[in-house]
Amino acid sequence: MGMSMHVEAIRPGDGKWEQMKAIWDACEAGAVPVPAEVVRFFNNERPDPAGAQPVSERALREALCRSVDWHEQRRAWEGLKAAVEGSS
Repeated sequence: MGMSMHVEAIRPGDGKWEQMKAIWDACEAGAVPVPAEVVRFFNNERPDPAGAQPVSERALREALCRSVDWHEQRRAWEGLKAAVEGSS
């Protein structure tokens, strides 16, 4: 039995976010392609107008793995059973 989970995280934009957003805006205003590094920074999406900065999947995974004692968590999950009801 397996389980799949999808998590997305955001944080307020910082100085780096503001620099990348300024580059993005300048490129759009000048009708030139946005550099690949800037596009990757924003996870291949337009920058959020509210200033929300995406957290990469890798950074999120590293932060979570450092903060969770997986051996302890496994002991807590042992014997746990879940019932899933679905409609047909």
